[in-house]
Amino acid sequence: MRKLRQRPRVLHTTTAATEDKAIPPALEHFGYQRAHARVVEVRGASHAAMVSHPGTVTHLTEEAARTTAD
Repeated sequence: MRKLRQRPRVLHTTTAATEDKAIPPALEHFGYQRAHARVVEVRGASHAAMVSHPGTVTHLTEEAARTTAD
């Protein structure tokens, strides 16, 4: 019988756009909490935070990559 490998621990980091009109903030945070995600709120960002605040999202992505690269 083949032994299953243990899944690696994945650290989740996500953004929460404060001006998102597509997803209610409470629902968004509920999902993030279930995923045990680190949430970074992007003030003034729309639903597509990577379009309205590309620098912030780029910085967050780079930071998350450095954190999980070890």
